[in-house]
Amino acid sequence: MIDYSDEGEEISPGAHGFEPTPAGLAHWLEEQYAGDDRFESVEVAEPGPLDGEDVRVQFICNAHTHFLVSVLSEDGFIRIGLATESKDTVERIEEAVDEAGGSLTDFLSDALDSDEDLEHEVQHFHDDMDYFASDIPYQREEDLAADVIRDEVIYYLDGYMRAFEEYVG
Repeated sequence: MIDYSDEGEEISPGAHGFEPTPAGLAHWLEEQYAGDDRFESVEVAEPGPLDGEDVRVQFICNAHTHFLVSVLSEDGFIRIGLATESKDTVERIEEAVDEAGGSLTDFLSDALDSDEDLEHEVQHFHDDMDYFASDIPYQREEDLAADVIRDEVIYYLDGYMRAFEEYVG
């Protein structure tokens, strides 16, 4: 895991406008995307629907699909991605990735116009829904308020939105 305390940033509660907790990060994200017309709504679920999820921010596209940011503090990571119950959406994404000739991670990297390999790979798994997601590790709750973590979360979340937005309609 990465030690964000070496970034030279002194973190104190509320230093970035929110408490350095899973719920604090979730409500900060909710505020950042409030009123975004790409979504029917932005909602915070505490706890999230999966075992171990402290909180999940859902950027709801339709009744079957949402982008997400989840904090799983017991496992020490923030999960960012797309969740869908729609088999059509899954098939359309898989076809697009196959046509692009790379992996899901390459597909996301292309959407981000990244010249470098992404640090956090995209995984596709099925639990209560199909998930396309990346996990960003952190070590302690204070890291959740660190600029480097917040910037990375926004970078990946916006990348997922850019990469998959046309497939969720």
